Amino acid sequence: MPVHSRFALALLVGMAPAAVVPAPTEILLKQGSCPSGYHTQDHYCVANRNHPPAAVPKNGPCPSGYHTQGHYCVANRR
Repeated sequence: MPVHSRFALALLVGMAPAAVVPAPTEILLKQGSCPSGYHTQDHYCVANRNHPPAAVPKNGPCPSGYHTQGHYCVANRR
């Protein structure tokens, strides 16, 4: 699907395009200390529980709804 079509589809469903904010994951490549809710396992940060706070590697300012924690952007609690 062309990029402009994915962007239009994302706008229709009220979501940011995937290229803007990566999907959170329960396993992160370790970059310094792991964020809250994650523990170190080899070269990864692995979730401590089934529903950890969403976290993505930090690359510039964190998106709305996230805060900085080391080298990660972590979702604010609701």
